[in-house]
Amino acid sequence: MTQRVQTVEDLAQLVEAQRSKRPFVVAIAGRGGAGKSTVAHQLAMRLIDSAVVPLDDFLVKASMLAPRVEDHFDLLRVEREVLISFTQGLPFNYRRLDWDTGLLVPIDGVIDSTLIVLEGICAFEPPLEAYVDLSVWVDTPANVATERGRERDEGTENVHHWDVWERQDTDFLARRQPERRASVVISGS
Repeated sequence: MTQRVQTVEDLAQLVEAQRSKRPFVVAIAGRGGAGKSTVAHQLAMRLIDSAVVPLDDFLVKASMLAPRVEDHFDLLRVEREVLISFTQGLPFNYRRLDWDTGLLVPIDGVIDSTLIVLEGICAFEPPLEAYVDLSVWVDTPANVATERGRERDEGTENVHHWDVWERQDTDFLARRQPERRASVVISGS
């Protein structure tokens, strides 16, 4: 059964209550512009020994306009470079997309934490879902999310893709229904 929380503080308390298992994976999903990154970073600031792993670091730039949202990301690389090591209690490093060059470059340093927050629309899709301890849906009306996303991406190449991305998000939500599969729903508006 899906639980609703009102604030990130409520979400942090819920995570701490369930966190007896180490390592612990929180997956935060929502449509583009919903506020996933904001919730993820605010949550991580409230939790001891945690790190945020944004799925945007795993975008495949050449696939960003592929019809299916799932194909925009290299989810197998998330599993290989992050989740396998993390769930074995090992420190890890991964390669992120450098937007300017289109190349994969190592993140600075090594992540050695007991909790990670995966953040992105596909955060609890296969193959990632098998590693997720708590799935969170950021519930934001489509028009609000799209407006935020366009504002955020103003002045970048991404601003031109929002009409396509909005349709793709709508299709993804209809097909996969992540909001119905989430353990927790939090308002993003």
